[in-house]
Amino acid sequence: MEVCEEIIAHPYMKYKVMVSHLTPRKSTAFEWLFLEALIKAEGSEFQNENLEDFFKKYFMIDNPEKLIMPVLKTLYDLSAVNCKDFTDDTTLNQLKLSDVKVLPLGKEMQQKGFLPAEEQRDIVNVVYDALNKKLITDRNNFTSEPKGNYIPLEEEGNEKYFPEKQIRNYLEAQKPETENQDKKKQTDSLADDPLVKAMLSKNWPQAEDNKKKNKKAKQKKIDWLKVDTQISAVFPSERNVCYENSKHKVQLKDGLLWKLEGNKAVELEEESLKNFENNPPESLKVCPVSSITKPDSQVQELLLFSSDTISNFEHSIKNVQYRINYATGNNNCKAFIVENSFFNEENFFQKISDGKNKNKDVKSVIVFNANKLAVKAESGRLIVTIPSAPEAVIHSACIYVNNLFCIKAEKFPVRAGDVSRDITFSYIPKKNELNVRDCILSIVEQYYKSQPAVLLLLNEENGLKKEFNGFLDKLVADHSASDKDKILNELNQLNLKLTGKKLLSNEVVADSLIDKNQIKQTVKDFPSAIKVIKEYTKNPAIKNQVLTELLKAVIPCLQPTDSLEDVWALIDLVKQKAPGFHGYLNKQGIWGKFYSEKAKNDYFEKVFTGKIKTAHWDFEERVFKLYELCIKISTETDKKKLNEFINSWRSNLHNLEKIYGSIKESEKYNQVFEAKMNANKKMNNGGKK
Repeated sequence: MEVCEEIIAHPYMKYKVMVSHLTPRKSTAFEWLFLEALIKAEGSEFQNENLEDFFKKYFMIDNPEKLIMPVLKTLYDLSAVNCKDFTDDTTLNQLKLSDVKVLPLGKEMQQKGFLPAEEQRDIVNVVYDALNKKLITDRNNFTSEPKGNYIPLEEEGNEKYFPEKQIRNYLEAQKPETENQDKKKQTDSLADDPLVKAMLSKNWPQAEDNKKKNKKAKQKKIDWLKVDTQISAVFPSERNVCYENSKHKVQLKDGLLWKLEGNKAVELEEESLKNFENNPPESLKVCPVSSITKPDSQVQELLLFSSDTISNFEHSIKNVQYRINYATGNNNCKAFIVENSFFNEENFFQKISDGKNKNKDVKSVIVFNANKLAVKAESGRLIVTIPSAPEAVIHSACIYVNNLFCIKAEKFPVRAGDVSRDITFSYIPKKNELNVRDCILSIVEQYYKSQPAVLLLLNEENGLKKEFNGFLDKLVADHSASDKDKILNELNQLNLKLTGKKLLSNEVVADSLIDKNQIKQTVKDFPSAIKVIKEYTKNPAIKNQVLTELLKAVIPCLQPTDSLEDVWALIDLVKQKAPGFHGYLNKQGIWGKFYSEKAKNDYFEKVFTGKIKTAHWDFEERVFKLYELCIKISTETDKKKLNEFINSWRSNLHNLEKIYGSIKESEKYNQVFEAKMNANKKMNNGGKK
């Protein structure tokens, strides 16, 4: 799993190495002759002969002083021979063969045919990889200043990094095995040179392109190294720390091992891990330790925290969302759950929406770990802030959830060499076990009683419209009517800001404020109905449509009664509280249905006999209706009596206090009255046809 890409400065020690060396040379003919003569003459009859005469007589050398004396001096200086009382003025004719003794070095030289040379010094440039303990001789892309992470080498005076043994081994390896080997290597190299091959194949342009590469690849020849060169000492004459700056991908391997791709120095990996920038928000300083052990198989992508955490995080989310949308074709991301540190209202919606299609915009955002519980509806978006997320979210360490993916934040116990460190990573797991819908239900369940407005999350866009009614019923069940009205009104006002329309219809509000089941159980007669209406209407919220729904629930519970006073008391109360609904009931003939036959008869008997001082307007209306009917079919005498009766009855109108009635309910009585009038008319006519 790739974490990031870093510039790593690999440290090296660059040396100018002073090499003290000497190379034995082949003996000249006279040197070999001189040593051979001394060795053979030792203990023989020739040992007392004069050196000058000896070489003249036996080797036919005309001028031994000129040819042999320089040889003697050279061998003497090389400690190959020893000569008693030998000085620069000594001549050959002063010496006998026995005066010159061949020393062990001389004998060895005579056997090998070589003479030791004088010690010389040369400079060799090498670079030492102190971390990997390797000698580097073929690189030149070093800089004096490091970039990125690096291991500081100790001060130059410390000999810790001087690889004397490796330098010696390197120099030994550069020696030619034979005198002709160096020439042969050059010949072989030339034959294999792509430049030469290209020229031979007449592919000159390609050869020209490869020329610089091959020139760089060739190893510089150390001219003074011979087959028999002896290195007596190597020591640094100049040293400098240098760096090779290169990019490396940081990988998180199985077991949460911190690795630098293409790097073999564990020290650099340790340094990289130590210096890795990890800036999670304060709210994530304490978060669960991850159980991940195989990032490649368990993590889809890592999202790093940096100095500009919010901006980079939102940018990463937008990129991830775009890729997933593109891959799945699913743009239905109407709800988000996000940790407070990553929510900036000013630009959050812009960052995570594509701006092309409004249907893709975020409609609901739940911000947890906020300072307080609050609900805000603006510009068609709902923002719910909550102090803490439900356990379903917290325990899974989620900091961001939508219906396509989730992002978690956990501490990863990472190791590199001997360095261990807990790093807080945000990451997208390959398997998303969280569902936004379930999370919203958990959040609503936790907070709807203390903040009813969270119920707005249960909307059609979030796929939770069906769940709304159940939560609403539970919410209002434990509140008074006034509290219910306040809650429902708040929901409606917020939804108006959110969608431009009310969330709850008048019928729904009424159903929530009125307990119809309780009304059915309580209202058994007219006094209990009056009591229920009075109790409910104490609350200012019970008005208008809600009051109408209340009366619609109460009225059907009543049966006809013999008590005129009970009916009139209910009529008076309804007329006072809801005049419009009272008129509606009157027009529909509902009120008349509450008078039993006995109540009707009793009342009319009292009215027509003048035994009642007060009467309701409905009965007054009925009387006048009967009068209008009778006046058309009665005799003049009957009309006169009827007029007297009406006038007498009218004298009691000042006692009428209330108005109510329905002509329709008195039709049976009217028919009886009409029949009587017709019978009287026949009698008055004396049976005339």
